[in-house]
Amino acid sequence: MRLLDRYMASELIWPFLVGVAAFTAILTGTNMLFQLAKLAATGVPLTIVVKLFVLSLPAFVVLTFPMAMLFSSLMAFGRLSGESEMIAMFAAGINLYRLLLPVLVISLAVAVLTWEFNEAVVPWSSRSAAALQKQYGGAAAQKNILLPVRKAGKLALLVTADGFDPARKS
Repeated sequence: MRLLDRYMASELIWPFLVGVAAFTAILTGTNMLFQLAKLAATGVPLTIVVKLFVLSLPAFVVLTFPMAMLFSSLMAFGRLSGESEMIAMFAAGINLYRLLLPVLVISLAVAVLTWEFNEAVVPWSSRSAAALQKQYGGAAAQKNILLPVRKAGKLALLVTADGFDPARKS
């Protein structure tokens, strides 16, 4: 491996890891944390909520790999261009395609990693999370139920209930 390859790889690896962490945080923070907070509010133990969080992460992480690779490529070439390192490389006779070779190799490795991760880890973790959620959070008791009955577009009857527990069916 030439010095240029190692340099380009080092320019890509750290932004890739930052991108995976940032995009995973964004994806998990938008929807999954609200669902886990609802489970915790219904009385599910914290250890089970944390276990559900960890088991749900691989499905989100596998989505972030391509985004993080694009992010790291843009960051690396932006930094090289901003500090005029690309101009120096071109002046030294290095071709643009030679600069892209490490990026393509690392991108291919990330694609293979994504495929393997998606085929091996994600199905197992998703099945485990679904089973755990069904066991603990599938049938939570509902409180303050309102059921409006309409006839001809007008409210005819309003059925109210203080609660419903699916386990007792009452």
